[in-house]
Amino acid sequence: STYSDGKESDDNEDQIAMCTLRSFPYLPLHCIEYAKQAYFSDYFEFGPDQYETFRKDKEGFFEQLDSMGSSEQVKSLRAISNYIQLQKDNDGGRIDFGTCVKLAFERLLSDFRTSVLNLVHAADSMEKSSGKKFWTGTKRRPRAADWTGRLDSTDPALVEYLYCAS
Repeated sequence: STYSDGKESDDNEDQIAMCTLRSFPYLPLHCIEYAKQAYFSDYFEFGPDQYETFRKDKEGFFEQLDSMGSSEQVKSLRAISNYIQLQKDNDGGRIDFGTCVKLAFERLLSDFRTSVLNLVHAADSMEKSSGKKFWTGTKRRPRAADWTGRLDSTDPALVEYLYCAS
């Protein structure tokens, strides 16, 4: 154990620095924690909770919205807008499993293909303009999810993601 002046406990030794999670998580534990914070909480907690509050108590929702920062307000309103649009696009607002698979597929492409391709393109552009290597040390070049369109030749982890996220 290291020196302690009694102000901090050793419990913090197992925590992951937020800067590591936000920039380039590289250890499996970092990636799991990042996914829990960045995806699970937004898709399965924050968004649905915001929508339910909006649906059941509009006045309370807007009071809650006023107390949020601007980026969180945008995230909240975007989530509600997406849920409303999802209901409008489906028969009488009923959402079946096929709709859930479609939504999971759109998120898979957005989160694990498009955003990765955009990041790689931006980093490659920075390398070319500055002449300095970007993918060094713990910053490893990510690979975008590759969906072939055929289940027999697609990575089984992607199919499992679709099933679990649906």
